Amino acid sequence: MIGCSKVYSLLERFSKNETYLGLRDFSACLDKVFHICWIVFSVFLISALFLIILPSELKRSESHWFIAVCAFLTLVFLINIEYHYYASRRKKIVEKPGKPGDAFCEKCDYWKGPRTHHCRSCDRCIYKMDHHCPWIGQCVGAHNIHHFVLFLFQLLSAAILFFVLFSSFWSRFFKKNKSKSRSPATFTQYLNNWRMFIRKFTRDRSLLSILIIPGPFPDVIYEDDKSEI
Repeated sequence: MIGCSKVYSLLERFSKNETYLGLRDFSACLDKVFHICWIVFSVFLISALFLIILPSELKRSESHWFIAVCAFLTLVFLINIEYHYYASRRKKIVEKPGKPGDAFCEKCDYWKGPRTHHCRSCDRCIYKMDHHCPWIGQCVGAHNIHHFVLFLFQLLSAAILFFVLFSSFWSRFFKKNKSKSRSPATFTQYLNNWRMFIRKFTRDRSLLSILIIPGPFPDVIYEDDKSEI
């Protein structure tokens, strides 16, 4: 992921310049872009797993139970990731107004309580604010910190599980792409692989999978089908 602090360090500098009136609009637009990126990434990951990797591993693995367990564990992680992502995104922000004598927020024109900080992107004071995360479209604070931490933990765990359990697939994938050169003959073979891939997935899969699966994956599918001949 792109570091939230790096993304918003530039915004913080702009926000100090009062002539930059479109900061909040730009920040809101940036949050939407990151949200769309997350949706695209989620759709791609789930489609690649269940339409490409699992069918490929089922053809080669001697133990279908092992593949089923791997698929189940990965699915559990994906469900938890999506749940904690949207929970941290939609949790209502906790505001803790202060009382006379506490620190005064010039932006809100009001007193702010202890451990409360003003977010220029949200334009409000957030209790126990950590940072503003564009991936979830709001601040990480007392209201959603536990969901955000669990989201990061589940995401890291799923990534490790994804690459370790399906190491044989990735081994074939990287080995094949490392040995290939873009000569005319290889490029012709690459197009043939794509044609076989499209025929295969238009026959028993959704057309959407063809649009979101990157180029090198058909090579792996082609080799799996060819090995059965």
